[in-house]
Amino acid sequence: MFFIVLLIIVGLIICFKKDAEFKEKVSKVTANQELDARIKFLLKQFVERKLTIKEEYIIPSRARDVIPENLEYVLNSILDHMKLKKNVFLVYHTKDEKAYENKAGTYDQAYLGYKAINLVLDSKYMMEDYISILAHECAHHFMDEYNFEIRAGLENEKNTDTLAVLLGFGKFLKVTHAKRSFYKGSYFTVDYYETVKLGYLSAEEITYISKRHLNILKNGKKQKKLKKEEREKELNKSQTLKHRVDQLRRGCKENKASIQRILSNQGIKEITNKCELERLSQLIYKYQNNTYETMIEGLNNKIEKGNENEDIIKKINELDEMLRMDSFFIAKYLIK
Repeated sequence: MFFIVLLIIVGLIICFKKDAEFKEKVSKVTANQELDARIKFLLKQFVERKLTIKEEYIIPSRARDVIPENLEYVLNSILDHMKLKKNVFLVYHTKDEKAYENKAGTYDQAYLGYKAINLVLDSKYMMEDYISILAHECAHHFMDEYNFEIRAGLENEKNTDTLAVLLGFGKFLKVTHAKRSFYKGSYFTVDYYETVKLGYLSAEEITYISKRHLNILKNGKKQKKLKKEEREKELNKSQTLKHRVDQLRRGCKENKASIQRILSNQGIKEITNKCELERLSQLIYKYQNNTYETMIEGLNNKIEKGNENEDIIKKINELDEMLRMDSFFIAKYLIK
């Protein structure tokens, strides 16, 4: 009896565990779908404005120490990376100010075409924190400059975090959007720590968006490579066709010179066959009236206009065969 009860309890535990795992998976899928929708919403606006997402941002080597001069330098390098005008200036604040006690930074419209980023200086922040804050606020500036659709409240802030990743700042946001413990001090034998976390998305969400960002970059490079190869292929094809047209011109010129020899009775064999004499008369008429030259130039014009289809290749092959047959026929009656 005891074993039966034990088996039932174990079975219930397994069922509850599987149910919890299933709910967790469903929750994760739902969360990813929401992130995909957010990414799609932003990418659509990139396409409409003929903009491209950016490669990963590289922190300037001289900007390691957290001092105002370096923060200004980092701001300018971020604006350069995002391809934005440098009409933004920094205004420094501290947590002591009531308006900024729960903020890390804000983006404000200023005046005379300039924008202001209010940046909170905090001893807990590393340079990576300031880069994340500036990237987020500059993403607001990016939306403003390129007239992105702005959604309300928290939704817009989440979109701005997502945009910062698409603009190349994922590796910084992954660090600063995770909860970190900062040593605050000790009292007697007890150490005190303060939790530090930036942003509106979790580190897991930033990681997911970063993977999508890298895949988009990878696919973009692949598409560029394919387009380049296609252009080179078309160029080679065009050059090959033009080369063949040049060969047709040379063949036509040689045949025409041979016809001129026949007409001037230079080195010509006697023609006794009536059918062959008639054919020769037709060739003389074609070459004197530039029939082949007209056909060749017509093909050349189509190639230069980019009309390099199968029909053009077919006509080149047909014309090439005609010139070869003419050459063989004419050679029969010329004395070498």
